[in-house]
Amino acid sequence: HPRQFLQRAVYVAETDAKAREEAEKYILTMRDANTTGRGRITQTRIGWGSNARGMGTDGDRPHDAERARVFLEMSKSVDFAIDSGLAIIGSPETVIRKLEEGRKNIGYDVFCGNFEIGTMPRNMVERSLELFGKEVIPAFSKVAVAA
Repeated sequence: HPRQFLQRAVYVAETDAKAREEAEKYILTMRDANTTGRGRITQTRIGWGSNARGMGTDGDRPHDAERARVFLEMSKSVDFAIDSGLAIIGSPETVIRKLEEGRKNIGYDVFCGNFEIGTMPRNMVERSLELFGKEVIPAFSKVAVAA
């Protein structure tokens, strides 16, 4: 039975430099463009906090305030998103390493990649997904079989 689930934005390109360069401006649009968690939903009355969106006093809880701070920082700084592990960006080798590190540090056994980063064009999403499928997933096939 799965114990821990993690979802993160993922972008894979041939090199770390290319991945960073291509994904950078889209990482900064994640907060406003995505429809789940921290995206367009922030424009509605559905959400966290004791504000106009209306979910009681949830926003007064420390972990909700911290989550709001993290999402705001992520929308302002690509370095913050990458360094904190909220966006997994890089070559296939780098993405494999970051996923392995995350598995050890966090302990997740189910990972879900969000490949539609912000307003990223469809062709970029598809290229990233293709590289992830060809290069990254096979590195974890033995892990999946052993689990």
